[in-house]
Amino acid sequence: MEMVPIYEDGKITGVIASGKDVTEQKRIEHALQLERSRFKSILDSMEDGVFIINRQHEVEYINPSIEREFGPVKGRKCYEYFCDLPGVCSLCRSDQIFTGKTLRGEWYSHRSGKAYDLLETPILNENGVLSKLSILHDNGKRKLLVVKAGLPGKVFSLILCPLRSTCRPTERRRRKVSLRVLGEKERKNDGGTEK
Repeated sequence: MEMVPIYEDGKITGVIASGKDVTEQKRIEHALQLERSRFKSILDSMEDGVFIINRQHEVEYINPSIEREFGPVKGRKCYEYFCDLPGVCSLCRSDQIFTGKTLRGEWYSHRSGKAYDLLETPILNENGVLSKLSILHDNGKRKLLVVKAGLPGKVFSLILCPLRSTCRPTERRRRKVSLRVLGEKERKNDGGTEK
């Protein structure tokens, strides 16, 4: 509320007051805060890992599942936190996400030793700036059996860091393992059929 005095002969003889009713604005702010808290509560309770990053690769949010798997962020960029890299991952898809695309894929983390289904989608922050929301679902429930020497059966090699992942090429080579999958044909490292 603003108040302006009215003077007559050097004395205050009155006041002009003007105000703005902010009841509706306060109600909207309160409703937004409740929705924000509800959204964070949902993300925090998810078993899947959820994280949000901005265009500068700064981690804005991780849910407890990610923190249990990868530890505290401690101000690191996403490429430092998830991949132990000094710079942006060569196969980073953030630019595509920030143009409005939603992408799905798989990602192998050499830090956790797990393969994940990955969903990446843009989200609009309250200030109108885009961030990237990513959801990691541990796909370790897939029935893959490591083949031991001498076991019969059809075998193929699986690069656990697929080409669309953020792992370094040297890491992909080190992570090659032989697996037995029921009903699969033998395959070469590049995914082609071996005759």
